Amino acid sequence: MSASSLLASCHRWLREPLLHFLILGALIFAINAAFGPRGATGNARIDVSDADIERLRALAAKQWNHEPAPPQLSALVQAFVREEILYREALAMGLDRDDVIVRRRLAQKMEFLAQEDVHAPTDAELHDHFRAHAAAYAAPGTVRIEQLFFSRENRGGRANTDAARALAELLAGRVAHGDAFQMGDTTAQQSQAQLARDFGSDFAHSVFALPAGVWSGPISSALGVHLVRVAHRSDGGAVRFDEVRDRVRADLLNERVAMARDRAFARARARYTVEVSGTAWSPNAAAQSPAQP
Repeated sequence: MSASSLLASCHRWLREPLLHFLILGALIFAINAAFGPRGATGNARIDVSDADIERLRALAAKQWNHEPAPPQLSALVQAFVREEILYREALAMGLDRDDVIVRRRLAQKMEFLAQEDVHAPTDAELHDHFRAHAAAYAAPGTVRIEQLFFSRENRGGRANTDAARALAELLAGRVAHGDAFQMGDTTAQQSQAQLARDFGSDFAHSVFALPAGVWSGPISSALGVHLVRVAHRSDGGAVRFDEVRDRVRADLLNERVAMARDRAFARARARYTVEVSGTAWSPNAAAQSPAQP
């Protein structure tokens, strides 16, 4: 074949779409192999230490209430290795990125690590916290009420007017009747929070403002319309430390944990500059700015 014929043949091949496709595919493959995400290489190593095996054994013994048999322990080790391999492969593929559950779990773990240095309060610290927050631990006031109920479902728009008419009868010393009520006509002694749980917060607030021994109303609740008489009122008051010791301990620990988390976050936050829509942003500036609708 002459040189001119060979050159013409090469020109034809260079113009072939198939050749362009093969060259482009090879180039993409080479770039992906060099820079693209990939799993662990064949030389990746997983070491299962004695400490790992002991941790698996102790966890199984705690969950099963007996020591794992050798075959069971072997299965736990194999499961551990499987999880580690899949975990590494997922990280290599970037599956941890843009995953809301993973982000939240890691954030929770960071907060958990921040509270490792929180120490249990001493008796003296518990007593100090109790004295400093005595009002928060005081026994709440309670009331026992009698009530007549007027159902909106049964009476519609007449519920309020019927209740007002019944109140006039009661104040005149006569007998009045309402509708059957699922919780009865008399409650046990209840705090405002307990009353709010059963009747709603507006109802509970109104009842605690009523004088004792007098029929009042109508007062609306989520259930209907009520006439209410406060049969007995207890103002509550101070309690002994021993009565609320566990609550004081839990509150003080929770306070210390929250402070430890905030301190850890503040140290981490100082290392970052945050931009929201191109504007430098800080938590303090955001807190001082009025909320946008």
